[in-house]
Amino acid sequence: MEPTIRWSMGIMRKLSFSLRFKEKEQEQEQK
Repeated sequence: MEPTIRWSMGIMRKLSFSLRFKEKEQEQEQK
């Protein structure tokens, strides 16, 4: 694997993780 591909995959994981975290926070606020 090229380092650029590995780097982009890491960013996508961080973005998806942050998005899930934000969604959880919003759910808690609604409750």
